[in-house]
Amino acid sequence: MKSLYRRFLDGLRVMKRGLLFLQPSTCFSKNDTRVKKIIDYRIASAIESWIEEKRYLLPQTMQQAADDMGISRDQLSYFFHTYHSTSFLKWRKERRIAEAKALLLSQPGLSLSDLAVSVGINDRSNMRRQFQEVTGMSPSEWVSSVR
Repeated sequence: MKSLYRRFLDGLRVMKRGLLFLQPSTCFSKNDTRVKKIIDYRIASAIESWIEEKRYLLPQTMQQAADDMGISRDQLSYFFHTYHSTSFLKWRKERRIAEAKALLLSQPGLSLSDLAVSVGINDRSNMRRQFQEVTGMSPSEWVSSVR
């Protein structure tokens, strides 16, 4: 009988960026927690690298972000729902607004259009709307409240 590790390797294939993904196979039980931990670790490593490089500031769709990480869109969604109790898109919006706040404080003369482009949001009206959703106030109101 093959070891769990050997059965696991038999069911894997190498994808771009050296990440391992499951291939449709019956060589191991889907309920095997050791296999799940290995897969989750690989997904977490890909996402962590993507975050450290601040690639969430790029104007990408969720599919493009997943492709950039070398994982599937479903894996990205599953990971954020399971380990962060939020959606990827909501998490990314909050991260972008946090970056926008830092830029507003460090560069007070920055226009809303330039701010939007800097944090990966496509236009100033979308930037204002998202900023207000996250903070409860417009960018100018927020700047006034912190100074």
